[in-house]
Amino acid sequence: MLIDTSTLHHDLNLGFNMDTNTSSLSIPSSPSPSLAPPSPYVSNTLSPSQFPMELCDGSHLENAYTVLPHIFSYLSLQDLKSLYRVSRPIHTAAHNSVSTCKCIFQKLIKCPDFDSIDMTSIILKMTSPVAPETQNTKTYFTSGQVSVILDRLRNILIKEDSLLRISGPVIVVGTLYGCLQDLLHIFQIHGFPPSTCYLFLGNYVSRARNGCEIFMLLAMYKILYPDSIFLLRGKEEMRTFQRIYGFYEEIKRKYCIKLWQAFVATMECLPFACVIDGKVFCVSGGISADLTMEQISAIKRPIEISVEGLGCELIFAEPVEDRDGYGENDRGIGHWFGLDVFEKFLLQNQFLYMIRSSRYIPEPAKTMMNNKLLNFFSRHSYMQSGEEAVTVEVRKDLSFCFHYVDGPMVLND
Repeated sequence: MLIDTSTLHHDLNLGFNMDTNTSSLSIPSSPSPSLAPPSPYVSNTLSPSQFPMELCDGSHLENAYTVLPHIFSYLSLQDLKSLYRVSRPIHTAAHNSVSTCKCIFQKLIKCPDFDSIDMTSIILKMTSPVAPETQNTKTYFTSGQVSVILDRLRNILIKEDSLLRISGPVIVVGTLYGCLQDLLHIFQIHGFPPSTCYLFLGNYVSRARNGCEIFMLLAMYKILYPDSIFLLRGKEEMRTFQRIYGFYEEIKRKYCIKLWQAFVATMECLPFACVIDGKVFCVSGGISADLTMEQISAIKRPIEISVEGLGCELIFAEPVEDRDGYGENDRGIGHWFGLDVFEKFLLQNQFLYMIRSSRYIPEPAKTMMNNKLLNFFSRHSYMQSGEEAVTVEVRKDLSFCFHYVDGPMVLND
């Protein structure tokens, strides 16, 4: 797993012991039983055999501490333990300074990238007014901070069920497709967490320039206020879609490919669906035939979505009003479900409504299936200028209120 060294410095549960008298760091020969398995995005391409390395930048040894954190951030805990034991020296060419991996590793415990991150200050910077033309060029995080935040988010998500159960009132947010300005505007309308509870239906990234900032902002809110913000998975949280629609290139441009792998691994831990007050089923895509809540809860994460299976249906399934039954989707992935399948699903699970946000629709919101299914979009001007974004407020009495740019409009009492 990626290392939060502020925890290493204080928490003996990670298997590290700091001798305060000698300032040495001892590592047990066998891992602590409390250690979590390494993250799936840990690279195995770097090994202790690749050290020592030469830092030929004409600088003093201290510059090793700015180079090596980016390498260490992609190693598993076991790799770091092995690296720590390497006794061969690390050199800097300019001053012929010599140190060992052990010394470097000890000092890295206080490296700024791995210290506790002031997420509140970063959030304030990200949510403050900024000219639209500068929003796309702002950098709010170092690569080390991204690694730490994603790892903390992953640890939170993996503890949640694949099927969330929450209570209203809650603001449901649909597809954002990488538009940070839309997200900030939504927060300005409804209030920032934790004053308002939010449920996001996925599709945070790709197709625009700020997918990274959207996901990182939501990640920080989830870490700070885990009971006030809930994140589901959509099709844009799949590695194949990110390679096609831009998120891969965005992270490659802003950071590096290995950090993109960290994003993917974290997104593969996102839950798939949510039930509000036992009556409103929320999902990015749709349902499969004879779907039960137990089947969703049984999905093991992290999981990479394939072209078939329950995870695929929850993300890609589409409602069709003019026919009954269940068949292959015209996208070539997932299926469509008809009115009979949908009504059976509601009846068997005692649901009143279903809310989804996946495929683009010309209008900001559309009710289907005898007004029992709501499809909406939270991204402005996606296909053409002037298209409005919509959020859905689910109230305690299970009434819905659509919120447009120009204010709310109650649709059902």
